Amino acid sequence: MNLMIDRLQNSVLSMQMLSKAQEITANNLANVNTPGFKADRVFFEMFMNAGNQNQGSGVLPVQFINFEQGQLEQTGNMFDLALEGNGFFLVEKDNMAHLTRNGRFNLDSSGYLIDDRGSHVQGRDGNIIIPEYLAAISGGDRQLDLEISQDGTIRLNGEIFDQIRVVSLENPENLRKLDGNYFIVKNGDMPLADDSTRVLQGYIELGNVNPMKELLDMTQNFKLFEAQQRIMRSTDDMLSGATHTLGRF
Repeated sequence: MNLMIDRLQNSVLSMQMLSKAQEITANNLANVNTPGFKADRVFFEMFMNAGNQNQGSGVLPVQFINFEQGQLEQTGNMFDLALEGNGFFLVEKDNMAHLTRNGRFNLDSSGYLIDDRGSHVQGRDGNIIIPEYLAAISGGDRQLDLEISQDGTIRLNGEIFDQIRVVSLENPENLRKLDGNYFIVKNGDMPLADDSTRVLQGYIELGNVNPMKELLDMTQNFKLFEAQQRIMRSTDDMLSGATHTLGRF
């Protein structure tokens, strides 16, 4: 009887873990076209129940972020920036700092450099603002040349104007994903200036999701989930039969 109950509990736990894996896979697929998105991965870790040895061991799902470089796509837009390396852009909105790999930037009506969520891109001394460029464009003067070099330095007509702030963490596992392609730092870790990551103007970094792999994982997890459902039904039938038999004595 106890063996059948344990079998039911294991099936329930397995189905919960597979549901979590499916949730992660579905989110990865939903963000396949999100610039700078980093796919989530899950593995299952064994644990021992130290509080009650009678409960034995089990398995817990552990989620982590895949920070591998995404493919770079040339756009030709002078405000689109991609990072090649381990660094992150630093952006700020409502006094909240976020790290991101999404370099799809533009200028707002006031000349601030913003991302596609309206967050301000950070430079050497805070928000980057380039009103000179807007004034030149609105006045019909398109001779104003804006160049962003691979170290993030912004030049207007060859003169240094500001520098895109690129940061990284000694322990990337201390980053927590928010929504889509934003990250915040946990555990009190501090982002450090990153001089090794290259800034590429006119490119964006695509998400590092592999759609084919995600679809295969989703199919496999669905089949495993169905198998656990069958095990659960058969075990439940056996348990009901055993209970009925015992009730006759």
